[in-house]
Parts: sequence; C-alpha cells; structure tokens
Amino acid sequence: MDLSSDVFIPSGGRCPAYDDPNHPILLADPTNCRQYYSCFFGQLRLQHCPPNMYWSETNYRCDYKQYSTCNNEESSQVQYTPYPGDCSRFYETKVQQCPGNLHWSSSYRRCVDPLYSGCGALPWDSSPSEVIPSPGGGPITNPGYLPIDPQELCINSALNTYIPYPGDCQKFIHCDSRATVLVCPGDLYWNPQKVSCGTDRTYCQVF
Repeated sequence: MDLSSDVFIPSGGRCPAYDDPNHPILLADPTNCRQYYSCFFGQLRLQHCPPNMYWSETNYRCDYKQYSTCNNEESSQVQYTPYPGDCSRFYETKVQQCPGNLHWSSSYRRCVDPLYSGCGALPWDSSPSEVIPSPGGGPITNPGYLPIDPQELCINSALNTYIPYPGDCQKFIHCDSRATVLVCPGDLYWNPQKVSCGTDRTYCQVF
C-alpha cells in the first residue's frame, strides 16, 4: 500500500506531459528513502511508503530496507540537546528538507507553497562584530536555572515572534501556534535586539 499526498512540484523535464497508465514513471527521492515521486501530467507527485518500508529502485516499489539499497536514511543531520530540568530526558531534532521550492508551514504542519507557509527565514545577523570567546569555549549557561516551559513563556508573545531562552544564550524560542526551542549554530549567540543569531554577546543575559 502506497500513501499519496497532494504535493505536486515541477518535474524539470523528468516527466512526460501525458501519463501512460500501462507504464507509470516512478522516481526516487534523493533525500528521503521512505518516499518517492510518481509522474502526474508532467509534474512530480509525492508518495509515501508505508511504515517500515523503503523505496527500492531495483524492485520499483516500496520494500523492506534490506531490498531497498537505501543508504541516505541516516545522512540527515540529527542534533541532540538536553531537556531543561530533567537529566533523564533529551531532545532529538532531525533536519528535514521540503521538496522542490516548497516551504514548511507550522500551521498546516507540512510542506506547502511559500505563499501559504507563513514562514520567514531563520533570523540571522550577517553584520560583522567582534568575537569574544566565552570562558572555557563553551556556551554561556547558568547551571542552576529552574525547569523551563517554552509554551508558558510564549503566552504573552505575539505569534511568529522570537524570545530569549532563559539560562542559555545560544538558544531562543520561536513563539507560534506551538513554542519551538531553536539553537544558534556554531559559536553564535541570540541577540534579542537584532532578533537574530550573531557573534555579539552584548545583550546576552543568563537569567
């Protein structure tokens, strides 16, 4: 059983303008072994394999992983971060990529046309500033902070806004229909004045 979606993207010439029901054209998704594309009147239609099944270019169908020749399943970047206030738990974040020119929508919880995604680029401060290393080279944190509920911190914030993360200057919270904890890359820190990640720690405060 294959699971179809309503996501269509231009095929870039890989699909014929008209379909031949006797010879369907199916193409692998180079970024996700659990899904593939079928040609639909000149466009690519996203298809999902059933749970625990993977697309097999050899068998031209969703199959068990050992028959799928899938080798990019674990290639996606996975990040691990501690869970505030509970040392027995942690966050696992896997970076996914929307197909074609689609953007992720927090409201629809899927990839959609950019016009309907309501998604702005991750705030980023590209202006140069002096790099001031933190003691020990690690993130500026306060080990004694209390458990944090990001959703509660967003109660008084407007939708699609960003607020600092108490106790860790490299983290910040995206307040929308649900609160999301984000991490500045590398040695960058959250700057609430510029609403972006940067090297300037002037506004970094540990609560």
